[in-house]
Amino acid sequence: MNKEEYLKVSNEQIISNYKIQKSLGKGAFSQVYKVNDLSSNNENALKIGRLSSRFQKSYQNEIEYLKILNKENNPNIINMIDNFVIEGRYFLVFEVFGKNLYQYLGNNHYKGLKIDIVEKFTYQLINGLKLLKNIKLIHSD
Repeated sequence: MNKEEYLKVSNEQIISNYKIQKSLGKGAFSQVYKVNDLSSNNENALKIGRLSSRFQKSYQNEIEYLKILNKENNPNIINMIDNFVIEGRYFLVFEVFGKNLYQYLGNNHYKGLKIDIVEKFTYQLINGLKLLKNIKLIHSD
């Protein structure tokens, strides 16, 4: 396996204190799994960074920014619960929420949304972006 490859993970595998339940997705820089915290029995999301020296500074910055955001205690910003490094690979643990917007649209057969739903999503996005502006942090996604 190339060192920059994604970590091969299987259901029921335990990483640190987290038991893998299922994959939630994969992006250019990481993969995300729904996990069970063995100490609290809470369900969380575990983001596993790709192993590459090219990404290490980015992961370190992300952790620092997330620590700043955690202090704001904003209901429209996801909280990082834990983070750790194993053999140079970064792991970040987050609260897990329900469906994302894409899944919500899929469940609605990709039809338009009712205005009250659009208003709720818009409010959440604006509230989160307003916080980022106030603390002078740029969202890079």
